[in-house]
Amino acid sequence: MDNRGKAAIHHAVEADYWVFVDQMLEADPSIALFPDAEGYTAILRASSRGCWKICEKILRVCPESIEARNDKGQHALHLANHRNMGKIPPEIWVLLNVGDDEGNTPLHLAVKENHYEKAILLTSSASIYLGAVNKEGLTALDLCESDWQHMNFKEKNGCNFFVWIDPEICPRGLEYAKIMQAK
Repeated sequence: MDNRGKAAIHHAVEADYWVFVDQMLEADPSIALFPDAEGYTAILRASSRGCWKICEKILRVCPESIEARNDKGQHALHLANHRNMGKIPPEIWVLLNVGDDEGNTPLHLAVKENHYEKAILLTSSASIYLGAVNKEGLTALDLCESDWQHMNFKEKNGCNFFVWIDPEICPRGLEYAKIMQAK
């Protein structure tokens, strides 16, 4: 470990240096289970950075790494970078309905963090359980509805998706969004 609490595996993942990650994992697969000073194992860091090739390698040589959680109980799908999610390894999708320490599933967090493209991808899975509630008793839809006054629908590539409305920028707010949605 260096003075920042990171081992070579953590640095290699952050640099997306998959050849070096591959060599280290082949030498000692258990290094995939060691957290850095921030509580991230190699798979958690790779997932948060969207390094899916590294995630695949880690899961191949150390399948138990799928159980890794950070200090909030968040797993690889919670932390998955919302860009390029179509390449997430299938092994990570088994975590789709698994909550963190607060009971939030990856869908709950995607909604809370306004990552609506990630939310759309998560809900496209036939395995999603939309009735999952967090410790506050809220579903992901409840979280969307509680923020409805700040959202509207826009069309992009033929699909409707949520866009956050800043009342300062769009003072017409919800009423305008309803008119636009009806068109």
